[in-house]
Amino acid sequence: MLMERLMDEAARALALDPVALRRRNLIAADRLPYQTPTGETYDSGDYSAALEKACAVAGYDDLRAAQDARRRAGEIVGLGVAVYVEPCGQGWESAEVRIEPDGAVTAATGTSAQGQGRETAYAQIVADTLRVAPDAVTVVHGDTATAPAGIGALASRSTPIGGGALVRAAEDVRGQAIAVAAELLQATPGEVVLGNDGFKRCDRTGGCVSWRAVAERAADNTADGTGGAISAHAVFEAPGEAWGYGVCIACVAIDRDTGALTVERLVWLDDAGTVVNTMLVEGQLTGGIAQGLGEALMERIVYDDDGQLLTGSLMDYALPRAGDMPAIVLERTVTPSPLNPLGAKGVGEAGTIGAPPAVLNAALDALAPLGVRDLDMPMTAESIWRAMSNAPGKE
Repeated sequence: MLMERLMDEAARALALDPVALRRRNLIAADRLPYQTPTGETYDSGDYSAALEKACAVAGYDDLRAAQDARRRAGEIVGLGVAVYVEPCGQGWESAEVRIEPDGAVTAATGTSAQGQGRETAYAQIVADTLRVAPDAVTVVHGDTATAPAGIGALASRSTPIGGGALVRAAEDVRGQAIAVAAELLQATPGEVVLGNDGFKRCDRTGGCVSWRAVAERAADNTADGTGGAISAHAVFEAPGEAWGYGVCIACVAIDRDTGALTVERLVWLDDAGTVVNTMLVEGQLTGGIAQGLGEALMERIVYDDDGQLLTGSLMDYALPRAGDMPAIVLERTVTPSPLNPLGAKGVGEAGTIGAPPAVLNAALDALAPLGVRDLDMPMTAESIWRAMSNAPGKE
């Protein structure tokens, strides 16, 4: 918030468009990985390309031209931009993958799901590695009796780091399974390939064996002491932090009589690296944007003079409703991270990082002709009306 406000203030002082100033200052793609003065390292990305694509999708130049026309007609309208980065945590996670006797797959993870659809993404990760259907994978989490130790779901780290551990465990299981399949196919492991319908010999002279057949042979080997069940435990520790990033462009209009602010449109471009499930990512972004709009426009805690909380229930504390959500255009670029097996980056907090500064910058852009230089959040109709009433250029 502070950095994006400062960028707009600098642009205003230099008589530059806010996008033009950001273009001058974004780190070039050929300088990544890039170490910041504070010691953080951005792993990968193309920030300039993201900004250009977001502006193209929004029709930024046309929006500026339309803003001029609407201002001449007496409207109070503004455009706001925010460019953000999102770290996705550091450290380790563990995972276990095993093949059940019937050929089904169980994937246990030390991270936990909190409603993000994590089970769906994890099932896809394991299924892709083992070339099985996602519904053949059962994901286990949140129970110390059945799941391995882990750090947990925070800082958008579960898919990059927890998913990385699942990839490692699934790769180990795949290698074990190929060895058993080679025994059944009377071949060497190097002569066996894994396909969507089971294991085959590369030379195609032999038949095909299923995961169930492989699991049964592994169980037989366990019984006679020559082998064991197919399972693997893996720990993945990220060598560094993967950084998602993106651009938010907000269009707002303010009612001259009441101060009510309407977000007319949001164009959002995010780069979360390799995307496992597009629908889940879009859900995370949309939910985060709703939270960000709530922070920017309506959510606040109020106490009376005696210290009594007046907004202690959802009857009094304003949360965004469906009708408060503007039209949102979601776009993305894909720059895989080199720091985890999936190439994934974080996306869980993106909406709450980008929406508040974009909307606040848009509101102040709208009010700039009146001389309003600053606003506190939440930007309620009352607070904006008071700012306009006290503005030096209110007439």
